[in-house]
Formats: sequence, C-alpha cells, structure tokens
Amino acid sequence: MDLKKYQEFCKETAKNDFESRTEEIMTWGLGISGEAGDIAGCIKKTFAHDKDQKEGIKENIGDTLWYTAMICNFFNWDMDE
Repeated sequence: MDLKKYQEFCKETAKNDFESRTEEIMTWGLGISGEAGDIAGCIKKTFAHDKDQKEGIKENIGDTLWYTAMICNFFNWDMDE
C-alpha cells in the first residue's frame, strides 16, 4: 500500500466526531507521543532487561505511523512529500 492510500485508510478507521479541531489535533499529537514512549519502553526492556520486546517495537511503530498519517490528514499534508 502506498502512503496516499494509507492516509485514506487511516481516515476510515479514525474517530471523526470531535467537538473541535483543537480536540482532534490534541488526540493525534498525544497519541503519537504515547506510542513513541511505548517504543522507547520496549527498546529498554529488550536491551537493558533482556526481555525480547521486538514485536512490541514493531507494533508501536505501526501505531506511530497511523498517528503520523492522521496529523498529516489534519493539516492536509501529503505523506509522499
């Protein structure tokens, strides 16, 4: 799937009944920061605590990409650019 199609897919799977644009961008912005924190936690557990969390890293990277697409959609930015 190319990035343009992925952005459209993300729109279809996202909540769309926000009370304001501020609430919407805050949801996407806080979501991406939470997922990035989860990636960091999985990396720490994998390498500092010897607990394999590579699947968690992979899953959270996907979630981070989803939030990235939603932020781009919010601003009408094309991820291909």
